[in-house]
Amino acid sequence: MTPSQNLKNNFYFKKILKYCSVSIRSSFEIEEKLKKFENIEDELKNEILVFFLKIKVVLPDCDFTKYYLENLSDTKGYSFNQLYLKLGKRVRDKNKLRQTLKTFFKDTEESQIEKFIEKNKRKLLRMELDQKRINYLTQRGFSYELTKKTLKTLTYNN
Repeated sequence: MTPSQNLKNNFYFKKILKYCSVSIRSSFEIEEKLKKFENIEDELKNEILVFFLKIKVVLPDCDFTKYYLENLSDTKGYSFNQLYLKLGKRVRDKNKLRQTLKTFFKDTEESQIEKFIEKNKRKLLRMELDQKRINYLTQRGFSYELTKKTLKTLTYNN
């Protein structure tokens, strides 16, 4: 058997393959999953990680963050805090994540808050006071100024 065939028949490889079959994973997630296995050599851990990185089922943390922001946050409106909590569990470098999110929100915060408001429209309409709506959105991580501006334009349009 070739080394590649040996790897594919490996118990740990199959476990990681199953774990990756649900969605694209970050390298940090795979490393953490591999740490949970007790009787695995470091060389085998590295070989498994390299294999999955090579076939792009696993992405390096920075690429994973960009992929997540481009594909998943475009469909729903997420605040900075929500994305930080979601991605913070999936990438190693929290400072780099924070910087990436700041850059992302510099360009897209307005569209993110609009999507979030659209998604939570019923809940926001049940709130009688604008201040409650503002508090709700700022607690979710949107900036106060943008929240106030966006609610003002929506109030006049509805």
